[in-house]
Amino acid sequence: MAALIELADVARTESYRLVMRVAPLRALLLHRQHRLTLLAAGSFVVSTALALREPIFSLFFGAAVLGVPHLIAGVRHQAVKRRLSRVTRACAIGSLAVALLLVSGNGGTWCWPVLMALLGAGLISESRALTALPVSAATIAMAAFPGMAMLTITHLHAVSSLTYAAKAARLRGLSLWPLLAWFTTLTLLALAGVLDPLMADTPWVPARAFQSILDEVQLTAAGAGPAWLKRAVFIYALGQSLHYAVWLRLMPEVDRPTPNPKPFRAQLAALRADLGGWLWPAVLLAAIVLPAMLLGQGAARQLYFTLSFFHVGLEAAGLMALGRTDGTRLVTPRLDER
Repeated sequence: MAALIELADVARTESYRLVMRVAPLRALLLHRQHRLTLLAAGSFVVSTALALREPIFSLFFGAAVLGVPHLIAGVRHQAVKRRLSRVTRACAIGSLAVALLLVSGNGGTWCWPVLMALLGAGLISESRALTALPVSAATIAMAAFPGMAMLTITHLHAVSSLTYAAKAARLRGLSLWPLLAWFTTLTLLALAGVLDPLMADTPWVPARAFQSILDEVQLTAAGAGPAWLKRAVFIYALGQSLHYAVWLRLMPEVDRPTPNPKPFRAQLAALRADLGGWLWPAVLLAAIVLPAMLLGQGAARQLYFTLSFFHVGLEAAGLMALGRTDGTRLVTPRLDER
């Protein structure tokens, strides 16, 4: 492993030397905001292309390859690098426990209202006094109508992560609001039918996970007709792709204390410092989930999405926490500042 990382660092250094010889590229590399904007634009272009032409491919491989890594990154950037209340952490753990009951077959219909209540409790614990009442009302509504709540969460989850990244960037003197604006604009265009001619008529669908994918995409449209289903799937696939980009590429750039990128060796050391003894179990989990979701019959996808519900609540509570912070509410960084 050390030899591979050293080799990657050497290749990275040599590529940087070539880039630094070109003045425009050098300016881009050395300017953090320009670099962040380029990353956001690249993520948006790739995500849009995939969502238009191969939305199911994007959903299928995105969850399999990036699902567990983005969950780990979300915990790292929200609960390790930033402080969340004990109530929020307890609600996240409680959500994971209830999800385990569901996937083990020992749960029941009561589990979904409980999951919604735990999500809302985390939101309330991080809310300002002025927002506590409406958040409490929303929590009661989610617990009373979990099906409608799931439909809403399915589409708002991407907006939540994009808003989180934009607010975190602003607190660090950076800007990511254009990415949220681009996503919103494209969503409105899709809903108006403007993008219909650009959408694929027969996107690829994996046979092994057909039923799981079908259930997933039908949830996004709540029983609407074919045209609206296609639009809903596009919006969902675009949001999911950008959601992965937020946690795996944009937030690391936002949260890095140093203005310039660090060697892979230093990045791994920072990751090890943040996750401690959980690093290798997390790597093992990702290695197990990848083939299970690619080769399974859909059960692995259902298991992943149920267990990952805690991430939804953690992200929403984290967004609330950012809304009441006075600046860089980061835990004092360790190795990543050296």
